[in-house]
Amino acid sequence: MTLGLPKLATTLLGTQAADILGRRAFRSDVRVVALHDVPDARRLDELLRHLGRHYRVLRQSEVLGAVAGSAGTDRPAVWLTFDDGHPSVFEVALPLLQEHGMTATAFVCPSVIGTCEPLWFQLVLGCAAEGLDWTWRDHRLDLDVDAVIRGLKGLPDDQRRQECDQLADHAARHGCPAIELRQATLSQLRGWTDAGNTIGNHSWDHPLLSRCDDRSVEHQLRTTDAWLREHGVWSGSFAYPDGAWNPVAEGLLTDLGVSTALGFDHSTVRRRSNPLRLSRLMLDADADLHRARAITSGWHSRVFGAVRRQSSDRTMP
Repeated sequence: MTLGLPKLATTLLGTQAADILGRRAFRSDVRVVALHDVPDARRLDELLRHLGRHYRVLRQSEVLGAVAGSAGTDRPAVWLTFDDGHPSVFEVALPLLQEHGMTATAFVCPSVIGTCEPLWFQLVLGCAAEGLDWTWRDHRLDLDVDAVIRGLKGLPDDQRRQECDQLADHAARHGCPAIELRQATLSQLRGWTDAGNTIGNHSWDHPLLSRCDDRSVEHQLRTTDAWLREHGVWSGSFAYPDGAWNPVAEGLLTDLGVSTALGFDHSTVRRRSNPLRLSRLMLDADADLHRARAITSGWHSRVFGAVRRQSSDRTMP
C-alpha cells in the first residue's frame, strides 16, 4: 500500500534520527501540546513515556519562566494541555499522568459541565456519526461533515447559533441520540486540580471569538472567569476556542489577570514570545509514536504549519 506525500513526510519526520535532530535543533523552543479526548489509553501512555524520556514536562507555573528563557535547557520543555473538558481527560488521562509523575492543564467550557449537552461542534459531529439526514448549503452532513463544520465556523456567531439550533431541533424530531453527550462534572474538575493539575478558561460555550461581536466576547470571557473563580479552579490561563484570536479578548484577558493565553496554530513557542499569544502544536492523543515524534520534535510544524496557518483564523499577530 502506498502512502500519500503528507503521510510519507510525517513518517520520515518521525523517525528516531529525525526526532533526535529536531530536539537538538529546536531545543530552546517550548512545545505546548494541544490534545483533546483520550480514545486510546495505550497510545497516550506511549506518548507520555516518550516525553518523560526526552523532554522536561512543565507545570503551568513553570511555563512563563521557560518561555522567558530563565529555565534550564538541558532538555526541550513541553506543556501538556487538553481542550474541551472531555470526560476521558479526567477518567483516562489523569491516572496516566499520575503514573508518569506529570501534570497538565485542561481547558473547559463551563456551560456544559455537569450536563449531557454537547457543544455545538460535538452536536454536528455526533449527528453525522449517527447518519442523520440533514443538508446544509448543498453539503450532506453524513457525507461531508468537515465542510459543514468549516462553513459554520465561517459564519458570524449569531448566525452559526441559529443554524445549530435548527440542527438540534431536526435531530430531536428524528430521535437522534447525538443531542445528548455526557460531559465532565465539577467533581472531576476538582479531582483533577487536587492531583496538581490546572483548569483553564476555554470560553463559556466554544464560539470562535473572531466571529463574535465585542459584547459577546466579553460575556464569554467574564462569565467563564467568574465560574472558575467561584468553584475554586481558576488558574490564570486561557485557550482560544479553535485558536481564533481576537484583539478585544486579549485586552479583557489582561483585565482578568490571565498570564498565559494559547492559540491553536501548530507551531512551537520561541523564546521571549508574548505570553498572551503562545502557539500550540496540534496532536491527537491516539496518534502513533511516529506522528507524535514528528510533531513534538518541531519538524512537523516547520514543514506543514505555515501552509495551515495561511488560510486560517488560527494565526495570531
